[in-house]
Amino acid sequence: MSLRARVENLRYVGSGHPVIGDINLTLGSSSFTASSSTGNSAGIGGGSGMAEADGDGWNGSAGLSRSGSRSSSSTQTAINGVERLNIKDGQHYQFVGDLVLDAEIKAAGLAEPEKVELDNGAILMTMPERDALKLYGQKKLDLPLSKVTDATERLLDGNLSLDRSTAVMMLRRYQAEKVGATSELALSHTDERLMAKLRETAALDKPASTPAKFDQVAADAETVAARRTEVTTHQHYDTTMGAAVVDEHEFEDSEGNETDPHREVLAAIGERVPDALQDPAVTAALRSELADLRYRGHMDELLDPAGFTMDYPFAAQPLNASGTPAVATARNLRVRARLVYEGPPTIDADPDAPAMAKAAPEQLPDGQEPDEKKPTENAFNIIQGYDYIEEGRSNTTTVGYSGNLGGDLTDAGTGSLGLNTELTTSTTGTSVSQNTAMSRALWEDTTRVKRKARLIIDVDELPAEGDATKGIVQRAADRLRNQEKDKQPPHRREATGTLTLLVPTADINPPPAPDIARDHRPVTLPNTYLLRGIELLQDGERIDVQKALEDKDLKDQDVLVKSACAGLADRKFLTAAGVELHKPSIRKQLSAASRRAAFERSDGAGSPWTPPLPVPGHGSRAVSMRIRAEVSGLRLLHDPDKRFQQGKIAREQDQTQTATESTEVLPTSRTIGGKEANSDIKVGMSTGDQVTAKDSDTAGNRDETSVAESGNEVIVEVLVDFHVDVRRMKFDRHNQPKVDQEKSIPKAATGIATLSMFRHEFQEIQARQEAGLPPFEGWDPARLAAATKKSQEVRVTGHELTTDDQGREVRQPYRPMVEALAQARKEGVVVALTMHRENGDEETYRAMPNGTMTGRTNGAEDGFARAFATLHPQLALLSEGKVNLRDLYAQGNHNGRFSGTVVRALEDKGIPASTLTDLDHSRPGRQTTGTQAGDGARQPMARAATAKTGSGLAVQ
Repeated sequence: MSLRARVENLRYVGSGHPVIGDINLTLGSSSFTASSSTGNSAGIGGGSGMAEADGDGWNGSAGLSRSGSRSSSSTQTAINGVERLNIKDGQHYQFVGDLVLDAEIKAAGLAEPEKVELDNGAILMTMPERDALKLYGQKKLDLPLSKVTDATERLLDGNLSLDRSTAVMMLRRYQAEKVGATSELALSHTDERLMAKLRETAALDKPASTPAKFDQVAADAETVAARRTEVTTHQHYDTTMGAAVVDEHEFEDSEGNETDPHREVLAAIGERVPDALQDPAVTAALRSELADLRYRGHMDELLDPAGFTMDYPFAAQPLNASGTPAVATARNLRVRARLVYEGPPTIDADPDAPAMAKAAPEQLPDGQEPDEKKPTENAFNIIQGYDYIEEGRSNTTTVGYSGNLGGDLTDAGTGSLGLNTELTTSTTGTSVSQNTAMSRALWEDTTRVKRKARLIIDVDELPAEGDATKGIVQRAADRLRNQEKDKQPPHRREATGTLTLLVPTADINPPPAPDIARDHRPVTLPNTYLLRGIELLQDGERIDVQKALEDKDLKDQDVLVKSACAGLADRKFLTAAGVELHKPSIRKQLSAASRRAAFERSDGAGSPWTPPLPVPGHGSRAVSMRIRAEVSGLRLLHDPDKRFQQGKIAREQDQTQTATESTEVLPTSRTIGGKEANSDIKVGMSTGDQVTAKDSDTAGNRDETSVAESGNEVIVEVLVDFHVDVRRMKFDRHNQPKVDQEKSIPKAATGIATLSMFRHEFQEIQARQEAGLPPFEGWDPARLAAATKKSQEVRVTGHELTTDDQGREVRQPYRPMVEALAQARKEGVVVALTMHRENGDEETYRAMPNGTMTGRTNGAEDGFARAFATLHPQLALLSEGKVNLRDLYAQGNHNGRFSGTVVRALEDKGIPASTLTDLDHSRPGRQTTGTQAGDGARQPMARAATAKTGSGLAVQ
């Protein structure tokens, strides 16, 4: 059955100031259940009877039995995802419209669906004023003249903010429709006032002599308003959603028809594997993933160069001869969808108009604030990350006793009588523990940004390359047979479109990313921050999206998925057949949302273990993974001097339940019957009553801690190395797992993570790095030593005096040390550096994978190398030829922070302050003014909240 609805004849009925939101929450889940059961029974019975020669007689029997069973199960569930909320406030218009319903029903085997007549209805809806006035200007919606007159008055006096195109279209239609109006307000809206507003909106010059006509001014304004200004955004917006939400979308297929991602995927499947659309499970799954606005929940995967991949097994009915039964054959469908931006982002502004300079606060008189009129209609963004882990266990014990007593009597007929009863007791104990972590952020000031995009769909039917649980010979035959097939490349279908995104205004036209050395020092993330997105790297570089599109192969392109699958294919773990069987689950467990959860748990322990994946052919064995994120390479991208709100929620919920169900001995079940001697007439009757008593008890507790803060935002990026731990478990008869194999896949993937955090917390990270503090509280040095012993050692040589490309002698005393620290971090090895100084001395250093360094000079160990590793590498490079860092360290008086001493020495050598900005926490681009925090756990993340001043740096 297909049901569609459309709205017609919208009629304005009123206005108000509600707050409405488009909430898109897409969650991915994976679960694993292990269960076992045992049972036993025993019984005793006996009987006696007598039979005479004429057939008369009697017999009787009695019996007693006992049965018992025990069953248990355990379930692990992981759920994660990202929620994006597009919230609209300001004035809204309310409408009543006709709701028209269309329905079609298609029975199995029918070629065409049948239409079903349904009664129409009515609908009451609300619409933001901006959208209603836009439709009014496009002549797609009628509004009362009095309402448009009110909107025009507010537009003229500056109390209504609209984009240029909407304002011009509205004024043009309003000028034509107000002819003959008698209201005083409408009469005050003369053509001269309307033309003046059009000129102001479109930045048109007023003619010097010839009087202008309204139609000509409106036409010129529409032409200018159609032109948009190209802007720049942070680089992570090209392959992730960042802090944006989708506000509107328009897609066209190759023939210029209106379409959407769901229809394009269905069309692509119909062109390559039409049989897949005959399976209702496939069409239902595609609808749940992509229909209407649902595709927006997968925007991060769609923008990722690896794309959003969907695998669906489907059953196709072969074309059998009439009268022969059809046998379904299992086949595999794979669909990959990618969204690629074309051209630069644009905003609603005239590219030729001069930029309006805003007076800096220091240029204003004392006490006067900048004149920055806030828009009266606004849309703001809320981003929330979800991470749920649930573990449940259940045990049931059942014991039952039953007894029976019966007899038969034959005397010129037959009669029987029986009694039965049972006593059964069943006890069930259940426990469920759920851990929830949520992070959220809110941006009040947003700008609508348009991006042109290509929607690329690749579809193919994949052969079953031995992924079923079969013998080795049969799997090899499958692969050989598939290789012999005339394989065609995947089918590709494309569409074009335009996305309108709501982007934080501070992200428009940011300064260029600083071209400085990547920091090797480990990063301790603050308690609250928002992860905007993670871009995986290939060979240490950002992936070329256009080059990735050239590859039509539907094999996984995700670096993390490929590395994990290579490690899992080991025969000691999931095996190659198991990897093919569980590929969709592996992809889900390593998705963008899962990486977010692992990153936010980068506390050294890593993310929770994923729900296990059963090993094919081994019913009691399963494999589980864990992602660990190691963070380094802190770099400030932008300090926009804008406030935003962010928060974090930690929730632990436990529940236990016991239930006992039992039956009573009395009353019993009774049977009685008989048969007449000279006929076949039989008569029988059974009666029975069973009394069951059930008693249950449930108890639980929920502990929740939440924090909401407001402060100045900075946007930073960090390098993140993902390590994958793998373990194989064997489950015993009580569902208790025992690990029998385990290994790690180091640096399975490396990426760049972009974060929003408070400015004072960014400076706190810097202070912690400069003080050489361990990355985590309670860090055990023995753990570091054990990890170092396992690391491979690489030996390199450095020289203080080198020659450049022109053959000139160059003195670089610190670059080899910086490069050794960078190599140790990037490759996860211990770099043993032998440094040859200009005076002939030889120094040895060991750069560790965790960003620390030890060193010896003339055979003696000193603390210079440890202090050197706490410097930002750019400071070390700036010191070459200007500051002797070893002599500076030997002078002492660093107060635990060698970085501050180096910064002061560089300033004394004439290095400008702008060059040293944000390389040391004592030289920030802007001074921290403190943070505003809510007054308790129930403080809402509202747009206006009572606040109090908090503390600044925690490390001095």
